[in-house]
Amino acid sequence: MKYIFILLLIMGSHGLRAQKVFFKSNHSFTEENKKNFYSSIALQNNLVLFNANDYQLYAYDKNSGALLWQQQLDWKSDYAPFFADGSIWANAKNEVLKIDTATGKVKKATPIGRMDTQPTVINGVLYSTGLYDAGCLFAYDLKQDTMLWSRFIAHGIAQTPYYLPNTIIANAEGSNWIEVNFKGQLTDTTCE
Repeated sequence: MKYIFILLLIMGSHGLRAQKVFFKSNHSFTEENKKNFYSSIALQNNLVLFNANDYQLYAYDKNSGALLWQQQLDWKSDYAPFFADGSIWANAKNEVLKIDTATGKVKKATPIGRMDTQPTVINGVLYSTGLYDAGCLFAYDLKQDTMLWSRFIAHGIAQTPYYLPNTIIANAEGSNWIEVNFKGQLTDTTCE
């Protein structure tokens, strides 16, 4: 009887933790687009970004649901765009674009081929993994708008690195992990 009561309590409380719908749009997709549907969203203040599988990045006002702008990316991605340095960064066909948050116009195409993990920004430097130079962990100086360093990690780019206070632990493919300092210097090749 005690276990039945606990089970009922757990089942009853499940609805209390349900997700709240905070945004709806009238966006629709063709039947062809729905067949292989995957996409991503990002949110900052009242701006909702929807990286859709029709190769477009849509920006909506969260409160009204109004479409503010859209930008052709030529890339269908389930990797969410992100905000850094006052811009939106989004994967496009063969590059990462910096996009103006208000207008949706492309500010610049970066030399980064594609980002494969959610970046981290520390002291004005963006750290991430991607197809820059055939598959690297890299550091990009946001103020200077240049690549500071990159470290080849091959297929390890799909695994999000661990950003610790003094070091970065990154997958260098398979079960091989490396330790790199924030200057890009390899400090340990036998991380476990």
